[in-house]
Amino acid sequence: MPSTLVHLGIQGFVSRALVPGIDLRVVYLACVIPDIPWIAQRAILFAAPAVDRIALMSWCAVQASLLYSLLLSAAFSALTIRPGPTFLVLGTGSLFHLLLDAIQVKWGRGVILFAPLDWRPVSLELLWPEHPAFVILLVASAIFVIVTWRGVDHRPLLARSYRRRGAICLALVAVYAFSPGVFTDVLQRADVYFAATIADTDGRAGKSASFDRAHLLRYENDVALVEIFSGERIRVVNVSGQAGDLISFRGRFVKADLFRATDHHLHPPYVRALASVVGLAFVLALWMQSAFVCRSRRRSGATSRHFRE
Repeated sequence: MPSTLVHLGIQGFVSRALVPGIDLRVVYLACVIPDIPWIAQRAILFAAPAVDRIALMSWCAVQASLLYSLLLSAAFSALTIRPGPTFLVLGTGSLFHLLLDAIQVKWGRGVILFAPLDWRPVSLELLWPEHPAFVILLVASAIFVIVTWRGVDHRPLLARSYRRRGAICLALVAVYAFSPGVFTDVLQRADVYFAATIADTDGRAGKSASFDRAHLLRYENDVALVEIFSGERIRVVNVSGQAGDLISFRGRFVKADLFRATDHHLHPPYVRALASVVGLAFVLALWMQSAFVCRSRRRSGATSRHFRE
């Protein structure tokens, strides 16, 4: 998937082109919503390394679907002054985000667009994340975010009364947070992200699988030791690289711990992660600035009324 910063630039530019007065605060929030489960996954793995990673990934995959992105969009919209228009921007922005993700080549991954009718991931596999087009888009996105920063309208966005709206928001967030378990078995049976194949240690010999950006730990005698998303370490043949590389590969299990790759691709480490951190920092800073400006304006308005009285 493109980095958060690229999403901000592309989605912000297109949204402004289609609707010149659109609130970039909401557009940028839409850029983040489908990635919230994956951000949470990183935090959980850092805090609890022993967690069942396959189950966690299935849970996050449900939450990252369009269905659950719309659910979280509705939760955020409930807190705003104009929940209908806000939901429209957040919902379409979430869809736009997932369609952009589907463009990139991510073996074994994809976006879930048609749940709950179909939980199979969709991937167009047009361009690798390191394609020059994304490098250009990264630079252009950074320029767009910086240039448009001062032009963001900090008019009040959130409703002042949260009693009823807050209850609606909490109910939707609770469904978002705790209901994915209803669907994780469906994902397992469909072998989404090859989770069932990987979990079946004794029966996976001879089965095909694909892996996105696994960690290459060691490369000796034409055999790579790779740590896959489940935390398991397997030996992979027919690849090349060096310790520290991120590697995508696909092929077939020869044994439970031996994989023969038919294709592989190396990714530069940390580049996408850094761009995503910068993008998230932009969104957080913008919302913090907006909260500060709105609070200052309310205080100024209250002070002005006091003097008039």
